Amino acid sequence: MKVIGIGTFGKDPVVNTTTGGTVICSFSLAVTRKFKDKSGEKVTDWINCTAFGKTAETISKYFSKGSKIMIEGELQNNNYTNKDGQKIYQTVVVVSSFEFVGDKGGGSRQSEVNLSDENFPISDEPETALPFDL
Repeated sequence: MKVIGIGTFGKDPVVNTTTGGTVICSFSLAVTRKFKDKSGEKVTDWINCTAFGKTAETISKYFSKGSKIMIEGELQNNNYTNKDGQKIYQTVVVVSSFEFVGDKGGGSRQSEVNLSDENFPISDEPETALPFDL
C-alpha cells in the first residue's frame, strides 16, 4: 500500500549501517488527527518510518526533532520475538522519497540544504502522469 503523509519528527533520526554498507535511518513522525477524543484532547499518532541508502543519508543530515517532512513510501509489516518470548508486530513506512515542509524554524536544519539535482533527482515522468494505474 502506498503512503503519502506529512508529520513532525518526535526526536532526531537514528542512523545505522549494515555490515554490507547500507545506511538505514529510522524515525517516528507525529501526526495529529483532525478530531478530538472524548475528553476534548487532540489525538496524535506516532508513525514509525525507515529509509535506506541516499534517502536515509539525506534525511539524517537535514532533519532533527521538530522538523516537518512529507514522506512517500510503502507500508511494511514486521514481526519479531522479544527477549521475553512475546511476538511483536510492527507496521513501518519504508520511505522511498521525501520533501521538505515548512519554514526554517521549528528545529529544522533546512537552511543548510543544497538543493542540487544530485540530492534530489528530477523525475522523468510527465507532470500529467497519475500516481496510480487506471
